[in-house]
Parts: sequence; C-alpha cells; structure tokens
Amino acid sequence: MAKGQYRESETSFRKAIDLSPTWALPWANLCGLCGETKDYQKGNIACDSALLLRPEYYGGFVNAGLMAVQEDNLLKAEDYFLRAITLNKEHYLSYERLGYIQLEKAAYEAANENFEKAAEKSMGISEARIANSFGTNDVRYEFGREIIALDFTQPIHSEMELLNGIKARPEDPEAHFELGCYYAWDGNLEKARERFKKAIALNPDHKSVFSALGYLEYTAERFEAAELCWIRHLEIQPKDTATLMQLAFMYENWHHPQKALHGYEAVIQLDSLNQNALQHRLLLLRLLGKYDDMDKALEQYAFVSL
Repeated sequence: MAKGQYRESETSFRKAIDLSPTWALPWANLCGLCGETKDYQKGNIACDSALLLRPEYYGGFVNAGLMAVQEDNLLKAEDYFLRAITLNKEHYLSYERLGYIQLEKAAYEAANENFEKAAEKSMGISEARIANSFGTNDVRYEFGREIIALDFTQPIHSEMELLNGIKARPEDPEAHFELGCYYAWDGNLEKARERFKKAIALNPDHKSVFSALGYLEYTAERFEAAELCWIRHLEIQPKDTATLMQLAFMYENWHHPQKALHGYEAVIQLDSLNQNALQHRLLLLRLLGKYDDMDKALEQYAFVSL
C-alpha cells in the first residue's frame, strides 16, 4: 500500500472515531493499520482503546495480535490470538497466525492442528492479502469491509425536530425509531442503537426496527446480536426476502456455510428468480461438496441468468 493510501485509511478511521468515539471497530482497524506502518506508539493506543471499549470483540484482539507480531513480541501475540479464538471460534485468521507462532516455538503438532482449523474456517474466503513478517499473509485484517447495504436515507426532519417530537410523544416507538434512523444516517451508531432499543422496549413487534438494529450490530461485527435481531424481524415479517438475504450473507461472512445455504434456500422458496440467492446457493453447494444438488441448482441459476 502506498503512503498516500495509508494516510487516507488513517483519516477514514479517525473520522469514524470522531463521529462515534465509543465505536470499537475503527479503533481496531487503526490498530491494524499502525502495525502495518510500524507506528507502534499510535497502534498500542488504538489497541488499548478498542479492547477497553469492547473487551468481548474478537476483532480487537486479532489486530492487536497482528501488531504484536510486527513488534516481534510473540508471547503477547499468542495471548491475543488465543483470546480472539475464545471470543469467535469461526474466524480463520487467529488459528492461522497462532500456527505460525507455534512453528517459531517448534510446537509442530499444535501448529499443524491450528493450520488445519484455519483451512477449514477459511473455505471459500477470498481476500486481498498482504505480505507480513512471516513471509506469508496479512499484516493486518480490516474488519467490517463487507457491509450489507442498508440505505438510511437523509431524513426529512432535523435532529431538533425529531427530539421535539419525542418530547411531545415520549411513549411513541415510531418517534424513537425515526430519531434512530437519523443518527444511523448521520453516522452516530451508538445513539442510533440506543433509540432503536427504546423503540423495541415500547413496541416489541415493531415492523422495521429489528432489521435496522441488526444492520448496526452487523457493521460492528456483533454477529450474535445481529442474528437475534434479524431472526426476530423474520418472526414478525417472515416473507421479507431482503432481511433473509442479509442474514444469509452474514452467515457466509461469519463462516457458517451450512446456515448460509439454508438462508439462501429460504429466499429462493419465496423468490425463485432471485439471482443473487441462486448464485450464492450454487457456490455454497460446491464449497460444502453437495455435488448431487448442484446440477439442479446450476440449471435454475442458468435459466435466471439468460
């Protein structure tokens, strides 16, 4: 990456931090970037911030571990990767990096076991890779790069008008939902999350809020929380193919191919001409070795793609 691109990435992460100082994701990504540029002083501040804000977030530990490798502090890196695995047993990178550390320690059996787990978890993943100090891949991992598109359009009303609406109607879930959408559009994700949760408290069957809150949780890589939100939304609106696609796509990014496959099949049952679902189903069938089911899936996809 060129120096200008490093500066551009850092500016982007810092802008996100300025907009939402309690959001751990840009701090974690800044940590990874500083590891790559060898700016360890900034990187350690960013790592500490990410881990303090969200100690349950595995991404902070992954990038902290990657930076510790760059500092040649393998003991510290090993601890970070082990903690990342404890928090998310499905992400391949922690296993892969831990394997290289164990090679350095001549723990060959443990290294091989972790490489096998990394290979299993990374099946079907295609990412841009960066050479690192091991001579292999990934100095850093930028979390949240593949974000499901959910359009929080520019609100008609200002923040002040929406706040005044809540003062007038404090028990109206729609008023809180509208303000949450305003904050999401404005990039203030923590405030948006607070308002969406207030709307849910006032109306647990709100038709839109669970989908919107699920998106926020996904962008922060709180996959378990996003899953619960979208499943609840689908209990309220079971034929919402857009949210079914979001859930399936998340499972695919979360490295749960079987769940993703079920999700895409559910979309296809409701919308047999959904080209994205048909394509993803075909790729997952191949990934999972379900070759007997591929002929019919390929025929259906080819028909829609004509």
